Amino acid sequence: MISWRKGLRGAIFHELTERGWIRARQEFVVAPPERVSSAWLLHYATLRHLASIMERNDHKIADVFAATDPGPETAPSGKTEDTPLEDRIKRAYSEVAESPGDLVSLFSIRERLADFDRAELDRALKEMDRRREIHLDPDPRRNELPQEVLDAAIAVGGEDKHLLTIGQANGPA
Repeated sequence: MISWRKGLRGAIFHELTERGWIRARQEFVVAPPERVSSAWLLHYATLRHLASIMERNDHKIADVFAATDPGPETAPSGKTEDTPLEDRIKRAYSEVAESPGDLVSLFSIRERLADFDRAELDRALKEMDRRREIHLDPDPRRNELPQEVLDAAIAVGGEDKHLLTIGQANGPA
């Protein structure tokens, strides 16, 4: 009912088989167990309501839950002072990355955000990484990197991170 594969950085991706999708659809209309809290009753009512909407509109569960991750939202390309730094980071990533989940150099991101103070940019990157909005990685070829790329790294947990990714990679890893 479920298959899985390993992806980038050892991430495990689960995928429902056809039997798994059928079983999941059945779960949308089962009655809640006896003596559950009101939160669980609300959960089961929401699933039943979602099932009726999907049936009425001829949608499958996969139409709702298996959509491809579009990656970061792309904003207009003009730089404006009132655009929040985190949005600017996401926009810079989308300008550099060919698709969601691509690893891009922090050097490239810093070049696009040169109007921000390094300490301010580092704080925002660390906070986004902590919230798992982005993922910072060391470059396995760090001994071969040019000095400007090494200088653009950010220290997290005692390790220099040179690469940034946002979103899930499409296709096999």
